[in-house]
Amino acid sequence: MSKCSYNLNLSGTDSHDNLLERYDGWECDRETHGDTEYCTFHLPVEKKTPEATTEAFRDSLQMKGREPNTLIGAKFAHLDLSYSTLEGVDNYPIVLHRAEIGRLSFRKGTVTHEIRLIDGSVGKLNCYDATFKKFVNFNSSTVCEPELDYATVDSGLSIKNAQINGFLRCKNMDVEGDVRLSNTVVAGDKTAEEANLRSADFGYEEELRNSKTYDSIVDFAEAKISDQLGLTEMRIDGSLQLSAAHIGTLELIDTKFESELTPNGLRGEEAVLRLRMTDTRIEDVQIGPLPLIDGPIVIRKGSFNSGEIFLSENGPDYIFYKSAVGNLIFNSERNKKDVFNRIRFQNTRFDGFEFADYTDALSRVNWRIHSERSLSEGNHHPERHTTSPKIGTIVSTYLRCKNGAKQVGDNTAASEFFLKEMTFRGRMHTANAVNATVASEMIANGWKAISNALLRVTAGYGERPSRTALSSAAIVVLFGGMYTVLQPELPYSIPLGYFVYSIESFVALVLGQPDTTDSVVSLLTAVEGFFGTFLIALFVFTLTRSINR
Repeated sequence: MSKCSYNLNLSGTDSHDNLLERYDGWECDRETHGDTEYCTFHLPVEKKTPEATTEAFRDSLQMKGREPNTLIGAKFAHLDLSYSTLEGVDNYPIVLHRAEIGRLSFRKGTVTHEIRLIDGSVGKLNCYDATFKKFVNFNSSTVCEPELDYATVDSGLSIKNAQINGFLRCKNMDVEGDVRLSNTVVAGDKTAEEANLRSADFGYEEELRNSKTYDSIVDFAEAKISDQLGLTEMRIDGSLQLSAAHIGTLELIDTKFESELTPNGLRGEEAVLRLRMTDTRIEDVQIGPLPLIDGPIVIRKGSFNSGEIFLSENGPDYIFYKSAVGNLIFNSERNKKDVFNRIRFQNTRFDGFEFADYTDALSRVNWRIHSERSLSEGNHHPERHTTSPKIGTIVSTYLRCKNGAKQVGDNTAASEFFLKEMTFRGRMHTANAVNATVASEMIANGWKAISNALLRVTAGYGERPSRTALSSAAIVVLFGGMYTVLQPELPYSIPLGYFVYSIESFVALVLGQPDTTDSVVSLLTAVEGFFGTFLIALFVFTLTRSINR
């Protein structure tokens, strides 16, 4: 028996993977199969059965040493390792660099070795509910329809510089370590003939040729990744879903969303269909510049403890809906003052967010940061519902903003958000009064609306002492005008005597009520004194409150 003729020759290739380059010149030392020049693993797939090569693969792992686990350039029509434990006699990694595999299945299986498949091809990868005890590496490979739903990876997963055709499903995946997909293309609308499989020898290829085009999707819904999910420099032709995921660090930098068609085939959908972040909890998020996407990215019920979101000039806006925002940093490509033209909130909780860092940006938009569109529960197509959100939702939004500002001791922001909260609360009362069908509700809400309006005008809801001063001046001028019309007898005669008398009446609490013999004037003097007492007390309150702020 002679030795297999296969050897790994990287000359003339553009490989830059160190794990692959270290095997340059590697030669297979297995015995040839029959009268061929190749061993069982390097024979074309039509000259062997999938069962025989799978069995040979299992037997190879039971041999001692590194070489039996090294299967560079191996060809498999179907490598079925499902429902079993893949455990060799030692801990050397299983090296499948440049392997060509039609179907690779670890379904509900357990793998105790590190898996390395670099610059290889997999027609269909099934890792459903599989357990990988060590690191899994598919760098620089072409993989079709990888399914990792419910998979457990104890040491991390890397699919860098790769081509993924069809979906990438990782729902409920649990990873202790990093998930790296840097510079990986996830492409939809690829037929099997365009799948870039390395060889035409795959037994599975005939089945692929008759399949429909792929629906591209990158799905990490409900995944648990303790460290980093790196999606840098990727191109995603379809949807990225992170619903209910718990992720240590998310890096989404220089990632391109190329598809014009959303998963349901409609153009111009919200970006929530492409970047779905419902119920997502991320300890640290890094989102770099993203390309222009139709509509904003809507983040529903997301939780972000820290990180940075970079807003590119032509990139998408962001709406946080029922989310929790910690010490996030928002940066704009053009000007930091433009940040809150691009970021909007609905019913979002702020837990450690530093509003003080964005005082200029918030002032520029008059502290108005709520979303103008309806994002009700279960509505995943906001652009189809052009109605504004309920006023109660806006009130709740600014209440949460105020509480978040108080938490970090930012009294200026707390004051401004309180003003917004009360302003929209007044609008809510007015709307409730107008829409009421019962007289008692109309009267109750109408009174609340009037009370709210008076408090806004006279004191800026206790936040604007200047409004109280102006209101006081208006009262003095108003009553001075009435005294001028009535022309009561005064103990002094000057051109502005009636207005001096009005000032005396206004501060009657301090100086005492001025004397007059006219009963009508006495009544007006008493009324003005009452208003004066009220406004003086209100001025002291608002001034003290403003100083404390």
